[in-house]
Amino acid sequence: MLISILFIAFLTYGIFEIRFDYFLKSEHDVDSEKVILTFDDGPNPSTLKVVDVLKKHDAGAVFFLIGRNIEEYPQVMDDLINSGMVLGNHSYSHSAGFAFKSTSNICKELLRTEKLLGSNSMGIFRPPFGITSPQIARAVRKMGLKSIGWRVRSLDTVIDDKNKLIKKIVNLTKGGSIILLHETGKTTASCLDEMIINLKSSGLDIAKNDEIHKLLHA
Repeated sequence: MLISILFIAFLTYGIFEIRFDYFLKSEHDVDSEKVILTFDDGPNPSTLKVVDVLKKHDAGAVFFLIGRNIEEYPQVMDDLINSGMVLGNHSYSHSAGFAFKSTSNICKELLRTEKLLGSNSMGIFRPPFGITSPQIARAVRKMGLKSIGWRVRSLDTVIDDKNKLIKKIVNLTKGGSIILLHETGKTTASCLDEMIINLKSSGLDIAKNDEIHKLLHA
């Protein structure tokens, strides 16, 4: 009975914790002293606010985009492309049950979003909610994509105190860390400027877009 309970707990942890690499090997760090900022769930009305702050600091970032959002906000997408930021696949639907769809249906979602990304695709993917499964692993291999996780999970969708959020990120981040953020986080866009300043003050540098390309495909 204990063994069964432990196995179920281990399996559950493997599904819901992408950093465990249980089903799918993902990149959570890069071989560099620089850190990589990543933003999930765009494009959306907050995207360009984030881009403006990044440009101010000459910093790059990866934006993992949802296919249906690309269709909903085509002008934001165009502006994001023109900004030169790195773009990745975050599924088409970002549905709660994405990880438990069939491999075939997951491939269809990934392909649909890859077509929307077009020549701007970098061939990278982040599973919605960071949830993995054997089906996702098979689909990623079949599509020839590279899975990108994170070392620092900001929890910016639930933390509404910007000082607490900044302190959490700075304390957890070290050279080579991939940081998970969301454009729609409760205070992300408004505190990003201060967050970058604090990261730099602690001796950390933010990777630029051309550096991100090299680091993620090293």
